[in-house]
Amino acid sequence: MRAVLDTNVVVSGVIKKEGPSGQILRLFLQERKFTAVTSLEILAEIRAVLRREKIRKYHAWTDEQIDVFVAFLYAQSVVTEGNLTVNVITTDSQDNKFLACAQEGSADYLVTGDDDLLQVKSYEGALIIPPATFLALLKSA
Repeated sequence: MRAVLDTNVVVSGVIKKEGPSGQILRLFLQERKFTAVTSLEILAEIRAVLRREKIRKYHAWTDEQIDVFVAFLYAQSVVTEGNLTVNVITTDSQDNKFLACAQEGSADYLVTGDDDLLQVKSYEGALIIPPATFLALLKSA
Protein backbone atom coordinates (compact mmCIF):
# COMPACT_ATOMS: atom_id res chain seq x y z
CA MET A 1 0.00 0.00 0.00
CA ARG A 2 1.50 3.31 -1.14
CA ALA A 3 0.32 6.66 0.21
CA VAL A 4 1.17 10.33 -0.15
CA LEU A 5 0.76 12.18 3.13
CA ASP A 6 -0.23 15.84 2.77
CA THR A 7 1.80 18.33 4.79
CA ASN A 8 -1.22 18.94 7.03
CA VAL A 9 -1.29 15.25 7.96
CA VAL A 10 2.41 15.11 8.82
CA VAL A 11 2.38 18.36 10.82
CA SER A 12 -0.81 17.37 12.63
CA GLY A 13 0.75 13.99 13.40
CA VAL A 14 3.83 15.63 14.90
CA ILE A 15 1.71 17.93 17.07
CA LYS A 16 -1.03 15.52 18.14
CA LYS A 17 0.46 12.05 18.41
CA GLU A 18 -2.75 10.45 19.70
CA GLY A 19 -4.93 11.76 16.84
CA PRO A 20 -5.49 9.95 13.53
CA SER A 21 -2.55 11.70 11.83
CA GLY A 22 -0.23 10.91 14.74
CA GLN A 23 -1.26 7.27 14.64
CA ILE A 24 -0.65 7.18 10.88
CA LEU A 25 2.87 8.57 11.39
CA ARG A 26 3.55 5.95 14.05
CA LEU A 27 2.23 3.14 11.83
CA PHE A 28 4.52 4.37 9.06
CA LEU A 29 7.68 5.23 10.97
CA GLN A 30 7.63 2.47 13.59
CA GLU A 31 5.58 -0.36 12.12
CA ARG A 32 6.05 0.12 8.36
CA LYS A 33 2.35 -0.52 7.71
CA PHE A 34 2.54 1.28 4.35
CA THR A 35 5.00 2.84 1.95
CA ALA A 36 5.03 6.63 2.04
CA VAL A 37 5.50 8.40 -1.28
CA THR A 38 6.74 11.98 -1.24
CA SER A 39 8.73 14.54 -3.20
CA LEU A 40 11.46 17.03 -2.40
CA GLU A 41 8.90 19.81 -2.78
CA ILE A 42 6.59 18.22 -0.20
CA LEU A 43 9.47 17.60 2.21
CA ALA A 44 10.56 21.23 1.86
CA GLU A 45 7.03 22.36 2.66
CA ILE A 46 6.87 20.09 5.73
CA ARG A 47 10.18 21.54 6.93
CA ALA A 48 9.02 25.12 6.37
CA VAL A 49 5.68 24.60 8.14
CA LEU A 50 7.30 22.88 11.13
CA ARG A 51 9.62 25.91 11.43
CA ARG A 52 6.75 28.42 11.65
CA GLU A 53 6.63 29.97 15.11
CA LYS A 54 2.89 29.37 15.48
CA ILE A 55 3.50 25.65 14.78
CA ARG A 56 6.78 25.35 16.68
CA LYS A 57 5.06 26.34 19.94
CA TYR A 58 3.14 23.04 19.76
CA HIS A 59 6.09 20.71 19.10
CA ALA A 60 9.00 22.75 20.59
CA TRP A 61 11.55 21.20 18.22
CA THR A 62 14.77 22.98 17.35
CA ASP A 63 15.71 23.60 13.72
CA GLU A 64 18.13 20.68 13.99
CA GLN A 65 15.39 18.34 15.28
CA ILE A 66 13.13 19.41 12.41
CA ASP A 67 15.91 18.78 9.91
CA VAL A 68 16.57 15.32 11.38
CA PHE A 69 12.86 14.47 11.22
CA VAL A 70 12.58 15.60 7.58
CA ALA A 71 15.78 13.69 6.69
CA PHE A 72 14.28 10.59 8.34
CA LEU A 73 11.08 11.00 6.31
CA TYR A 74 13.23 11.29 3.17
CA ALA A 75 15.19 8.15 4.04
CA GLN A 76 12.08 6.10 4.85
CA SER A 77 9.95 7.19 1.89
CA VAL A 78 9.85 6.63 -1.84
CA VAL A 79 10.85 10.05 -3.17
CA THR A 80 9.55 10.86 -6.64
CA GLU A 81 11.62 12.73 -9.19
CA GLY A 82 9.23 15.66 -9.21
CA ASN A 83 9.17 15.83 -13.00
CA LEU A 84 5.38 15.74 -13.32
CA THR A 85 3.22 18.83 -12.99
CA VAL A 86 -0.56 18.87 -12.92
CA ASN A 87 -3.11 21.67 -12.87
CA VAL A 88 -6.24 20.21 -11.32
CA ILE A 89 -6.73 22.39 -8.23
CA THR A 90 -7.21 26.01 -9.24
CA THR A 91 -8.23 27.48 -5.86
CA ASP A 92 -4.81 26.69 -4.35
CA SER A 93 -2.31 25.66 -7.00
CA GLN A 94 0.15 24.52 -4.28
CA ASP A 95 -2.12 21.51 -3.69
CA ASN A 96 -1.31 20.16 -7.16
CA LYS A 97 2.11 18.92 -5.99
CA PHE A 98 0.35 16.22 -3.95
CA LEU A 99 -1.63 15.01 -6.97
CA ALA A 100 1.51 15.03 -9.10
CA CYS A 101 3.42 13.08 -6.45
CA ALA A 102 0.61 10.53 -6.13
CA GLN A 103 0.55 10.01 -9.90
CA GLU A 104 4.32 9.92 -10.35
CA GLY A 105 4.77 7.59 -7.37
CA SER A 106 1.88 5.28 -8.30
CA ALA A 107 0.26 5.89 -4.91
CA ASP A 108 -2.88 4.06 -3.90
CA TYR A 109 -3.93 6.86 -1.54
CA LEU A 110 -3.47 10.56 -1.00
CA VAL A 111 -4.17 11.28 2.67
CA THR A 112 -5.20 14.85 3.37
CA GLY A 113 -7.34 17.12 5.46
CA ASP A 114 -7.53 19.66 2.63
CA ASP A 115 -11.10 20.18 1.38
CA ASP A 116 -10.00 21.15 -2.15
CA LEU A 117 -8.15 17.85 -2.54
CA LEU A 118 -10.84 15.79 -0.80
CA GLN A 119 -13.43 17.10 -3.28
CA VAL A 120 -11.42 15.55 -6.14
CA LYS A 121 -12.05 12.10 -4.51
CA SER A 122 -9.56 10.24 -6.73
CA TYR A 123 -6.82 11.06 -9.19
CA GLU A 124 -4.98 8.77 -11.60
CA GLY A 125 -5.70 5.69 -9.50
CA ALA A 126 -5.13 7.24 -6.08
CA LEU A 127 -8.08 7.57 -3.71
CA ILE A 128 -8.06 10.88 -1.86
CA ILE A 129 -9.17 10.30 1.71
CA PRO A 130 -9.02 11.97 5.14
CA PRO A 131 -6.68 10.69 7.86
CA ALA A 132 -9.40 8.93 9.88
CA THR A 133 -10.42 6.87 6.84
CA PHE A 134 -6.82 5.93 6.04
CA LEU A 135 -6.18 5.00 9.68
CA ALA A 136 -9.20 2.66 9.60
CA LEU A 137 -7.81 1.04 6.43
CA LEU A 138 -4.40 0.55 8.06
CA LYS A 139 -5.93 -0.98 11.17
CA SER A 140 -8.05 -3.40 9.14
CA ALA A 141 -5.15 -4.50 6.90
